[in-house]
Amino acid sequence: MSPTRIYVTAEVNGKPICCLLDSRCERNVIARSLVPIVKLTCLHFSLSAANKTELPIVGDIDFQFIVDGHSFVANFSISPAIDDFLLESDWLVKNETKWDFAAGVISLGNKSIHAYRCTLNNVCRHILVSEECTMPAKHETNVPVKMQDD
Repeated sequence: MSPTRIYVTAEVNGKPICCLLDSRCERNVIARSLVPIVKLTCLHFSLSAANKTELPIVGDIDFQFIVDGHSFVANFSISPAIDDFLLESDWLVKNETKWDFAAGVISLGNKSIHAYRCTLNNVCRHILVSEECTMPAKHETNVPVKMQDD
């Protein structure tokens, strides 16, 4: 059975687009085609899909968008490899998101947003984040690694 995804209609640059709300996604990501030509900030993350395929990123941007007449701003990584607009778990938490799946309504704080479902076939939308870090001397941590066979 194909997974069901929960979308809202967002307005980006005056045009309506589908916006995927993904509680498993670790980074807001937007298609390069949806972002005006502006100076982007340096890359802070490397991204990969759930199947470990690397997702090319051209930069990061603080970006304003509208959902059901409500204005929001979030920091996004921009990718030429996707066509969508994905909002990640931290953004959902920050905006106090509550989902009523039966009614198809999402509350973002005190704002009620209409949602809809879309069943997708053979599409990966789960994004994982990697970032460089430096461990202080005499400290220990678990670090996930990607092993590659030669």
